[in-house]
Amino acid sequence: MRQICVIGLGLFGSHLAENLTALGCEVLAVDKDKEKVNAIRDKVVQAVTMDVRDRKALESVVPKSVDAVVVSLGESVEASIMCTLHLKNMGIPYIVTKAISQDHKAILEAVGAHKVLFPERDMARRTARTLLNPNFLEYLPLPGGYRVDKVETPKSFHGKTLKDLDLRNRFGIMVLAVEAADKGKTVFLPPADYTVKKGDTLFVAGKSKEMDALEKGKG
Repeated sequence: MRQICVIGLGLFGSHLAENLTALGCEVLAVDKDKEKVNAIRDKVVQAVTMDVRDRKALESVVPKSVDAVVVSLGESVEASIMCTLHLKNMGIPYIVTKAISQDHKAILEAVGAHKVLFPERDMARRTARTLLNPNFLEYLPLPGGYRVDKVETPKSFHGKTLKDLDLRNRFGIMVLAVEAADKGKTVFLPPADYTVKKGDTLFVAGKSKEMDALEKGKG
């Protein structure tokens, strides 16, 4: 069972915590607002009221064995940066942080965020695509632990061909399509000599465990 910590219980953070719990994760929910913590206490494994700018407090609550931490502190730019820095120094293996601007994103990446999210912007893009193509599936669960999903390419993939990456043998994953960042179009069943670029998105099929590893850029 995966152990996830969600820091910041605004709309995005609280919904994320509840959905992760529904998917079978052990969720630790953290916020400085006692009312928000009490509201979610019965929906997660543990809920804690804490100022996450305090590294000692973080270390006392967030175990190093946690699989990932999501920092969703909304407009609290300073708090999100400080929290991300502390988590990086604590050796947390995967840190996902919500940003409100490109400058904020750049700072978060510099201090240790592995992935930076713009939830409202990303949801707007998905909604626009769905309106234009109602039959488009971004996520399709399959039997036997398999799924079809889309992932942003990690930095280690940039500049390499699909043949070089050898995802079929390394992860047991098949690339169905590439949403090419530089061409603004989707390449279906891309050839082996396709070179992956920064900003490309892969549509892939495989087992959930291998998909999670790919999204972290491991292997």
